[in-house]
Amino acid sequence: DVYKRQVHTAANGDALHAEWTGTFGQDGSSVLTIEFTGGTGRFTGVSGEAAGAGQSDPTTFAGTWWFEGMISRIGAK
Repeated sequence: DVYKRQVHTAANGDALHAEWTGTFGQDGSSVLTIEFTGGTGRFTGVSGEAAGAGQSDPTTFAGTWWFEGMISRIGAK
């Protein structure tokens, strides 16, 4: 299992904070969940989650993933 806090930055500099958890197989397969935990600018106060899976090259991590989920704007500025 992996756990990683991540910050995704929009083109205007607003930051979306997320916590990733999941598993990576030796064959490059992965199953991940993401919890969105707020951020800055338009992402202040947002919450939500997404789940997905993918396949990547185990040495370069280049690959393809799909995710489905929702980010709530309730409480966002």
